[in-house]
Amino acid sequence: MTWRGVMRLLVGLVLGLVFFTVLASMIFLIGTGLFWHFRHPFWQWWLYLFEASGDPVVRVWLVISGVPAFAIPFLAGVIQLVRGRRVTGWSLRRDHAPTKPVDGVTARSVQNRTLSVGGLPGEGTIDGWAGDGE
Repeated sequence: MTWRGVMRLLVGLVLGLVFFTVLASMIFLIGTGLFWHFRHPFWQWWLYLFEASGDPVVRVWLVISGVPAFAIPFLAGVIQLVRGRRVTGWSLRRDHAPTKPVDGVTARSVQNRTLSVGGLPGEGTIDGWAGDGE
């Protein structure tokens, strides 16, 4: 793993931990009805984990709030990992150039070019059509 990959991994882990902490704390405090009792309710999940996890009601709410708060950053990290490996799939991009280019000009391309610019000099009609009202 390169230095850039290690840094991306560390930044992703830190951001995931911050997101987990805030989201789990919000879900926990709203679910238990304690949201309005804290001035800054952003890290209470960890406080209740270490201080009051012996209470069965608190333990249930820690699990209820921890599972979705873990799943969201985890899935975001998995998606980034998969996309970062350049996994190919269907896209709207043009195909790659052929390995063996076409030799010269084909008759079809000459015909298309002459029809699009009004024909060759001296030709007045295309399939019996005289053009601009001539």
